[in-house]
Amino acid sequence: MFVRLFVDENLDRSVPISKQPKDKIQAILEACDRQFPEFHERSRKRIRTYLKSCRRMRRSKEQNGWEPHLRPTPPHLTSAAAEGLLAAACENESQNAKRMRMGLEPLPVSRHDCCDQLKPANG
Repeated sequence: MFVRLFVDENLDRSVPISKQPKDKIQAILEACDRQFPEFHERSRKRIRTYLKSCRRMRRSKEQNGWEPHLRPTPPHLTSAAAEGLLAAACENESQNAKRMRMGLEPLPVSRHDCCDQLKPANG
C-alpha cells in the first residue's frame, strides 16, 4: 500500500520503471527503506510489479470498452492494522520531507513505535 501511494503520487503508471525519472524512483526506494527496512530487497521489485499491473489493467479495460472516467477507483480494502501502519509510515515520511527541506538527515522509523500504535488501548 505504501508503494502504491507513492507511485500514484510521483510516477506515470502507464510507463515502465526503466523509463521513469531515476531521482523519483530513488526517492521512493529510500522512503521504503526508511519505513520498512525489512523489505529492502523487495521494494524495487514491488514498484516494478505495481507499474506493470497498472499497465495491464489499463490495457484490459481499454480492450473491454470500459471508459476510465465513468467511475472512480475504489479505495484499497485493508485491515485496520494495515491502515494504521500506512498512516504511521506516511506521517513519518512527511516529517522526514520537512527535515530534508531544512537540510537535516531523515530519521529511520522505529518498528517499536509503529507496533505500539496497533496495540489495543486496554491491552
